[in-house]
Amino acid sequence: MTNTPQTPSPAPATWLGFSLRDIVDIAIFAALAFVGMCLGGPLHTIKIFGIQTLLTGPFITFFSMFALIKVRKPGTVTLLSAISTIILIPMHPTAFIYSVIAGALVELIALAVFRSYDKRGARLTSAILRSVLQIPVQVAYTYLVVGSLATTFVGSTVSIMTVLVVGLALFIGSAFLAEKVANELRKSGRMR
Repeated sequence: MTNTPQTPSPAPATWLGFSLRDIVDIAIFAALAFVGMCLGGPLHTIKIFGIQTLLTGPFITFFSMFALIKVRKPGTVTLLSAISTIILIPMHPTAFIYSVIAGALVELIALAVFRSYDKRGARLTSAILRSVLQIPVQVAYTYLVVGSLATTFVGSTVSIMTVLVVGLALFIGSAFLAEKVANELRKSGRMR
């Protein structure tokens, strides 16, 4: 008997630790999050702070949670944030900036506390914070660029606090809903 040497199968191609399948999954969830964000587009003309975030945040949270359930790798939230808003650069470049900064901050916080996305708490925290952190990032950006929140937003302090509280409740609900839907899809065999 001769033993024929076996050649190892080539390793799958990766980019920054993400396989092609991971990137495709993240891109699909980013596209779905973008569709949800488009619903809030017309609200941008209303000068009430956070009205757009209250409508788009639940979609962002829902699909961020789905992406983290499917792809549990560091960088998932930042990549999702960049892909979902890159098309907005010509129309609303500040939305891209808020999104990517918030996504990167979420990654830093979640991975500093939990070290990975293997734990449920890490995924929930990241998905919820992804939308919540966009609010203070938007406030900081507006303050630094415009120079004053009062000239940009009606009822700044009250609006900011209201958006944070209401938004937090909506984002928590969206994250748990995404988890429930993902669990049901796994049970039925439609998602791995």
